[in-house]
Amino acid sequence: MNETSDLVLQNYSLIQQIFILGDDLDRRLLAAFNLSVSRFNLLKHLADRGSLTATNLCVLLLCDKANVTRLLDGLEREGLVKRTPDQYDGRRTSVTLTPSGETRLQEANSAYIASVIDRFSGLAFQDQSTLNETLNQIKNALQEHLLNL
Repeated sequence: MNETSDLVLQNYSLIQQIFILGDDLDRRLLAAFNLSVSRFNLLKHLADRGSLTATNLCVLLLCDKANVTRLLDGLEREGLVKRTPDQYDGRRTSVTLTPSGETRLQEANSAYIASVIDRFSGLAFQDQSTLNETLNQIKNALQEHLLNL
């Protein structure tokens, strides 16, 4: 290995560590609202996109149908989402947020936004801007890599 390879591996390790730390902070914060990160993201997708099918949610959440079904079962038991048969195709079910789900999501999302902003408050604006540019470059490179697989 050379110096560049070592630096790339160190950077990737740092990205992984940052993800793990951020995920742990997210899990701790969202637990106060009886939400996991997956449940929170599912509710956000419904709020952003309106009614979705379980298949749509699988794609958006990058998980299998069994996992989405478990998430929906729990959220439905709590009255946060509602499943209704599709009026045009009885094999499909549409999932929507309930008013309770909207309220829980708004409360959790407000706390989440404040927490994320606080986590980065120690970085100067220029550092935030530079980090944003670098992370976008990394994201674009990874997306390009996926397209070429």
